[in-house]
This record gives sequence, C-alpha cells and structure tokens, in this order.
Amino acid sequence: MQNYFELFDLPVSFDVDPDMLAVRYRTLQQHVHPDKYVTSSAQERRLSIQHAAHINDAFEALKNPLKRAQYLLELKGMAVNESGAGLDHGFLMEQMELRETLEAIPEAEDPLAALDHFLAEISNYEKEFVETLRSQFAVSTEESLSQANIAVKKLQFINKLKEETIELEDQLY
Repeated sequence: MQNYFELFDLPVSFDVDPDMLAVRYRTLQQHVHPDKYVTSSAQERRLSIQHAAHINDAFEALKNPLKRAQYLLELKGMAVNESGAGLDHGFLMEQMELRETLEAIPEAEDPLAALDHFLAEISNYEKEFVETLRSQFAVSTEESLSQANIAVKKLQFINKLKEETIELEDQLY
C-alpha cells in the first residue's frame, strides 16, 4: 500500500495543510466507501473496507502532530518507543513535578482555576515540542532526526499528562 503522504498526494513533510488534508480525505472516502459496494462481490466489498480503513488510519496519523512525527520517523527507519530512554534527567524531574501538581489540583482552593492554569501550561509545552519537531524535520539530517525522536518521546509524556488532566477535568465537573 502507499505511504500516507502518497495516498493523500502530499509532500513528505511535518507541515501538513489541515484543510487540504480534510478535502483529500473526503474525496478518497467518497471513492472507496463501503456503501458504494453494497451490491458488489464479497471480494470488492472486502477491498473497499480495507481501503477505507487504510484511508482512516492515514488521516488520523497525518492530522495529529505526534502521530505524524512518529510516522515520519518510521518512514526514515527510526523506531520510537514510549520509554524514557534517552531523555534528560531534568525533563524527567520536571515530569514528576508536573504529575505532583496535577495530583494536588483537587485539593486546591479553586480546583477549576488551578486546572485551567495547569492545562494552559501543558498546552505551552505541547506547542514547544511541536515547534521543535517542525524545525528538526525541516533540517532532516541524522542528528536532527535523532533530536526529533527525543522530542517525540517528550511529546508523548506531555500528551499522556494532558489526557490525565482532561480526565481530572471530567471528574471535577
């Protein structure tokens, strides 16, 4: 099967135009949607489902900066794992402090305000790592890809923390 960028007729790049991606997604789905193959043979229906699933997977990967970065690294032959291996001690300590702050939010004087402040802080980290990825992939040397790999790992930590923050937000409301 085509790689995700080829499938959407996009350049292999970290920067993806989200509007163009959405337009091409809808166009591709119109051509392969299983509903168009209801009266077709079982093999054609199965192929339609497989193509639609591939398009959905590609769309999900390309629209999400973390998944897109992981996919780009994969295309470059670099595996990304979720371990903290290769991350600097300062970052890991900062993550522990952020987790402690998150755990203390329910006991804060104004938990919702504390949560909003914490979420804003996490969003700033997220933007910082996305920008780092953008610049590392623009250079695309062996060293910059190694740095992108580290930024991906850091962004994984931040995304996990953001998910936990949103879960806490649901509990507080």
